[in-house]
Order: sequence, then C-alpha cells, then structure tokens
Amino acid sequence: VGVKAAAAASATTKAAQSASDPRLPPTTDPRPAALRSTASRSGSGGDKHGDKALEKFPQGMSRDRVIRAIFRALDCSFTGRVAGDAMRRFATLNGFEGTDEEWFEEHTSLCSQWQVSPSEGFTEEAFTELVNDQTERGCYCSNQELWDLFKKVVPPAGPMDE
Repeated sequence: VGVKAAAAASATTKAAQSASDPRLPPTTDPRPAALRSTASRSGSGGDKHGDKALEKFPQGMSRDRVIRAIFRALDCSFTGRVAGDAMRRFATLNGFEGTDEEWFEEHTSLCSQWQVSPSEGFTEEAFTELVNDQTERGCYCSNQELWDLFKKVVPPAGPMDE
C-alpha cells in the first residue's frame, strides 16, 4: 500500500470520527501525504503552537525570508536546487515516515506534478510556490510549521527567542 493510499485511508477514518464528534477539528489536508506535517496528520490543526497560532514571525522575519532560509539550509551543496535527499529531509521533518520505496514514489509523483526533474530538484522559486500553494497540488505549510522547520534546519547565528 502506497503512502497516499495509507494516508487517504487514515484521513477517511479520522474524517468520519471528526464528523461524528463536533469537538474534533477538521482533518482534511490537501497536501501530498509525504509532505503533511505531523501536527496536521494528527488533526491538531497544524497551525497551533500551544494555545495560539503563529501570526507573525519572530525577529521581524517575513514568511518569504523564512522560506528562503529553509530552502538555502536544505540546499547544502549550494546548487540553487533542492532534490532527492534534501527533499526527503524536508518531507521527514513534515512527518513523512515511509520507506525508501514509498519516498521514491512520492518524490517522483511530486516532481511530475511540478514539472521538476527529480535529479535536478526544485529551484528556490518552485520550492516557495510549493510551500505556499494551498491547492491539492501544493504542500502548504502554515507559519507555525515553517517556523518549526526553520528552527530545525537553520543553524542559529546567536541567541534565539521563541
């Protein structure tokens, strides 16, 4: 069973539970299964940190700057592209727990949808579109998800406040 099929079955079950219990948050997440965050998969809204959502990035950073920093941290070979292993790291940090074979299928599918060569990878522009795209094709990340990723992949330059 592929990652998408397993995620769809899990989402169907959670959606049914959510529909029967109005106290539970909605569980639909349009992103490809490989790139959904753990928080989104668990139905916690994915956008929450404690009791409040991150509306503004700390240290005066903008959404675009945070995305750029994440991209550049993932592009450790300084090619201007994020491919294979770096995209898998991104997916894993967003909750992907599949096998190598499942990742290969997901990555190939994602690259096909975005008309990106799997071996060349995503440019910064395409990666930015990917994480900002709220359609089923995209892998939208909330501000909180982006900030959590940022803290995991970008080495601190000095003391950081949350």
